[in-house]
Amino acid sequence: MPRDILVCTVGTSLLDQVQLLEPSAPLRVASERNNAQGVAQALLELDPLSSACGAEINSVASIISTGSLAEQALIELLVPDTAQGRNVARYLELYFRNQRCPIRFREVRVQVVEELNDSNPKRFRAMGLRELVRRIAEVIQYHGAQRVAINATGGYKGEICLAGLVGQALEVPVYYMFERLTEVVELPPQPMSLDFSLWLDNFELFRFLGRRHDADPEELIRNLGGQPDERLEPLLDRAENQRVALSPVGELFHRQMMYRFHLAR
Repeated sequence: MPRDILVCTVGTSLLDQVQLLEPSAPLRVASERNNAQGVAQALLELDPLSSACGAEINSVASIISTGSLAEQALIELLVPDTAQGRNVARYLELYFRNQRCPIRFREVRVQVVEELNDSNPKRFRAMGLRELVRRIAEVIQYHGAQRVAINATGGYKGEICLAGLVGQALEVPVYYMFERLTEVVELPPQPMSLDFSLWLDNFELFRFLGRRHDADPEELIRNLGGQPDERLEPLLDRAENQRVALSPVGELFHRQMMYRFHLAR
């Protein structure tokens, strides 16, 4: 089956580039007025590889130019939980949907990733990054790894790193465009050796926490019939109120093991 779905992390690179334009530039005028249609129309007048378009459009254009996608069926935009993130997502959605767009996708979906913002670093790490893992894994699980690629260029540095790990754990190609390069590069595979038997032995814990954001320690013990395995501590987050949740890496571990389990079946 051809690879035709692109998961794209989104940041605010476009807004940064707009500020470098002349005050009278149509793209800057539309952006400062928060005119989404105007921004999309102004972007359509530019080469997708122009720096003024921002890292997200630049990198998508480069991925398409390399032939990494057989078709452009769907782009999933994973957006930070901020006002600026939502604005950029709206601009990109209108752009990628437009019939005049040279890198148009037949379908565009926007997903705001809850708690993925820098207003609360602890919630960002414990909830935002974990939700990012969940969203990417769900796209891959629904459509199949053979159809999906990940563009991890946009967004927070931690988000970019984790998106790359998700792709490599679930056997999906991951692309990134460095600031001083004009082409995307496919991130090299990373050695990841995770213990399948550890997951099987503690499946009830992963299933229980995988269905919720967090749990009271006593509730967790009741459901497991005892204390969690000590080897799982690096995969768990404990909040100040002592509630327990999977860490972002714990969520990734669970998703990778589920993927391997379904492959084995």
